[in-house]
Amino acid sequence: IQAGLGDNKTLYVKSVLDGTFALILSVKYGFSITCSAIPVFILQGVIALSSSFVGEFLMSKPLFKQELTAIGGVFVMMIGINLLEIKQLKIANMMPGILGACYYLLF
Repeated sequence: IQAGLGDNKTLYVKSVLDGTFALILSVKYGFSITCSAIPVFILQGVIALSSSFVGEFLMSKPLFKQELTAIGGVFVMMIGINLLEIKQLKIANMMPGILGACYYLLF
């Protein structure tokens, strides 16, 4: 979303981290990790383009921004737990939690 608003620093850091972890995970999972770059590029491109249209409105709501950041942090933590194989968490089942942040768009 920040890239759509003109701040690309986070996108650059994320690209370096994604590339590094893709190299590490390709040892375990093989060539399919390399093939996953295409859908990731498309998804992140769609998010960046759509945020250039509605991002200014969404980021003008401070409570929405805080809630969305908190929910994103929890998702990243859950992904880490899955990668470390501590416990298998069903992250896709938690996606409706993002709608909880939409409550703050009303204020």
